[in-house]
Amino acid sequence: MKTLFFLSIFCITCILPAFGHCLDDQKSLLLGLRNSLRFNHSDSTKLVYWNHTKDCCNWDGVECDVFGHVISLHLDGEMISGRIENSEYLFNLSYLEKLNLAFNDFNGIQIPRGISNLANLTHLNLSYAGFAGQVLQEVLRLKKLRDQDSPYKSATSNSLTGTLSSMHFEGLLNLEYIYLIYNFLSGNIPSTLFALPSLQQLRLGDNEFCDSDSSLPLLPNIRVSRLASCKLQRFPNLHRQSRLFDLDLSSNQLKGEIPNWIWEIGNGSLVHLNLSYNLLCGLQKPYKFPSLYNLDLHSNHFQGELPIPPLSSVYVDYSYNKFTNSIPGSVFLFGASFFSVSNNNLTGEIPPSICSATYLRVLDFSANALTGSIPPCLPKKNWHLEVLNIGRNNLSGTIPDIFSVNCSLKTLALNKNALRGKIPQSLINCPILEILDIGNNRFEDTFPCMLTKTLLHVLILRSNKFYGDLHCPKAFQECNNFSGDISLLPFSTWRGMVSADDNKQPEYDHLYVDFPTVSGYHGDAGHYRDAVTVTMKGSILTSIGNLTQLGFLDLSVNKLTGKIPVELASLTFISFLNLSYNKLFGKIPEGPQFRTFSLASFEGNIGLYGCPVDTSCNKKGSDGSTPGFQNGEVHLKREIDWDYVSAALGFAVGFGSTVLLILHCKRFREMCLGKLYQILLKFFPNY
Repeated sequence: MKTLFFLSIFCITCILPAFGHCLDDQKSLLLGLRNSLRFNHSDSTKLVYWNHTKDCCNWDGVECDVFGHVISLHLDGEMISGRIENSEYLFNLSYLEKLNLAFNDFNGIQIPRGISNLANLTHLNLSYAGFAGQVLQEVLRLKKLRDQDSPYKSATSNSLTGTLSSMHFEGLLNLEYIYLIYNFLSGNIPSTLFALPSLQQLRLGDNEFCDSDSSLPLLPNIRVSRLASCKLQRFPNLHRQSRLFDLDLSSNQLKGEIPNWIWEIGNGSLVHLNLSYNLLCGLQKPYKFPSLYNLDLHSNHFQGELPIPPLSSVYVDYSYNKFTNSIPGSVFLFGASFFSVSNNNLTGEIPPSICSATYLRVLDFSANALTGSIPPCLPKKNWHLEVLNIGRNNLSGTIPDIFSVNCSLKTLALNKNALRGKIPQSLINCPILEILDIGNNRFEDTFPCMLTKTLLHVLILRSNKFYGDLHCPKAFQECNNFSGDISLLPFSTWRGMVSADDNKQPEYDHLYVDFPTVSGYHGDAGHYRDAVTVTMKGSILTSIGNLTQLGFLDLSVNKLTGKIPVELASLTFISFLNLSYNKLFGKIPEGPQFRTFSLASFEGNIGLYGCPVDTSCNKKGSDGSTPGFQNGEVHLKREIDWDYVSAALGFAVGFGSTVLLILHCKRFREMCLGKLYQILLKFFPNY
């Protein structure tokens, strides 16, 4: 026993000195590589610290084996921009097993052929590196290669072109991962790619491939298959897949029905399925959903009844199809965080069973033909709900005034329905509310002063029956029956204006809601684009009280009276202002931003004067006279105009005379050219 113990100690003491002790030839190659590369020293976190004083096996980005050979080189994010094409230093690191050149900028050069000299490579990552050109056969035929990232998840990554030949993948028996998304690869997907025995993940999306031979089966080891935007017209034959759990065939040209055998892939192990942006019209019957977590069928041509999602669903998107009938009452999404059936042709009422989904963060039933009232459980029980969009339907009744004290709503969109009554006072329980759209309904109420306690960015009240004066602090309204003195509004407390394109009629774009992805799935489930797009004309966008962001200010088509508050001119970041068609009077305040607004912002107010209305250059001075037309200034303006005209005529005559002399007088022309030659010699003595 003692002998075994001392033998172990002896072995450890013998090995430790060798482990990580850099060999001289390896250090020389690394230092030569460092000195040959072009990189940004200020941004470098690895190369810039390589020097003679430290063991190279301890350098950042370098790993060695027990004999001191460099086996791993991670130069990702070093901002390398060139001089790697023929690097004798890099390609002589013959023991190298892992090479990571991701997140650099090689400026569109071809993948170096010298990489094929690294015969021991098992991992190669060239993602986001800026390579271009053909996929080199020499690179793909590295026999020991198991993992190839080139490139992964970025539209700004490489620009590889050409076709993938069948010879590229012959003999790669150990290759497990192929990431070639976001390139410009074309042609057919080679059959040998589907015959790699160790392949687990295949990601070829967002290229310019033609349809592949869908009769070629993938071997059973494949676990992740991402073939989005590959111009597939048929479903690949996936019958034999026993381990596939993530399948993405989105943005292709798949037609007809989803074959029912697809639900049996992996013997029920399929959990992520994305078939969005295709031409699919139905599901082949009979079908039985497996225990899917993510089911994305949006933007197809599905018709008929809405398929009941599996109970295990976390993310379900049926939006932008042609589903009809009502939402089934047997929809139970106990663990779902996202459910959207927007932009279909659904009718009937919102089923109470939807309230069983107490973990929902996004619920979107918008743009259908739903009727009935809003189920009380939606505002009461969904404590995690961040987006509730049931606008553009035929809902009636009132909004239940039972929003819970731990309300998490960020967006509440009820626009274009037939809702009536008052705005619920319990909305004060939703402190992080950012968008409230109740426009185009039948509400009869005064201004919702309780919203001063929220983080509201967008408030749409247009086309209702609001009434009353503007006595609510730090609040305003538009396109209803509001009246009152606009100067009572405390505009000086408003901050955080959102910028916009001055040349376009502005609008709020979309609200993105982040929520955790499921089981490592990184598809579209990570974000929700809230399609509450706000039209500015005839509507109101406001920040109330202490709101941190106010969008565009539109108070047009109301009965507002009084003067425009001077405080408005202090909002230096305001990008859009519309005060037209009210009963405002007095001088328009002066300020940097006010000078950028056109006449359309103030028209329809007979009592206004000053820039930029029609009399902007004729605004009255303090003595009642007309500035700009007194003390002989009209005559001065004419003199200035004639000065410009005289200067222009003088230049034209002088320039014309010079040109005529050069063209018709040889002596004058030679003299000019000689002077010009002397001047050039002073600046370019070697000329």
